[in-house]
Amino acid sequence: TLDASHFYDTPHRIAKAYVEYARGLEVDPATFLEKQFPAAGADEMVHVRSIRIISRCAHHFEPIMGKAHFAYIPNEEIVGLSKIPRMIDALAHRFQVQELLTQQIVDIFQKELNPKGCAVHLRCYHFCMMARGVQEPQSFTETTALRGVFKSQEQTRIEFLSAIDRNERVFP
Repeated sequence: TLDASHFYDTPHRIAKAYVEYARGLEVDPATFLEKQFPAAGADEMVHVRSIRIISRCAHHFEPIMGKAHFAYIPNEEIVGLSKIPRMIDALAHRFQVQELLTQQIVDIFQKELNPKGCAVHLRCYHFCMMARGVQEPQSFTETTALRGVFKSQEQTRIEFLSAIDRNERVFP
């Protein structure tokens, strides 16, 4: 059984955990995209798949966990591939709603690099739906945001969306 000694530092541990959950508030996600390189003729889709998402729901502070699939078509500049998950992680480590997180990812990337277009698709479990309220442990939420040619050209949009493995595990 648990006695009072087990809870002695609990308030401190909780406070420390929530600072970590919100560490993205201390970071401007655009800084990860500052170092750019000439595209050198690269004008086809760059697709970074299965980027882990760990966030917290702004409404209930419950975990949101899932995967992001991100793609862009370079214009004049490219970025190091690791910078894309870093930018997404910085945005996810804020108290979020998935719909806005999805929009923020493409809006920041589009603004900083001015690619021909970019797209993101998020598929996440929301613990606020799994463990409380409706208690629906199998459902997940999918959101997509498209900019530039991903929005205006059906073929590009189809190429991006069809490359997403619909059978991939959402988490882990």
